[in-house]
Amino acid sequence: MTDALVGLFGLQGLANALGFTLQTAAICGVLWLIFSYFRSRGTPPPGIEAHRHGLAR
Repeated sequence: MTDALVGLFGLQGLANALGFTLQTAAICGVLWLIFSYFRSRGTPPPGIEAHRHGLAR
């Protein structure tokens, strides 16, 4: 998709910003899934202290 933007309009900066945004959204989505999984189990992910993040029940 970004190649199409550059080819049609020469918008390299917009293409770079869109790529960065999509990559950031994908990383945040994976982190959200990991934290949701551990939260549903009632245990924090390794390295996270439960009392600091409100995960202790």
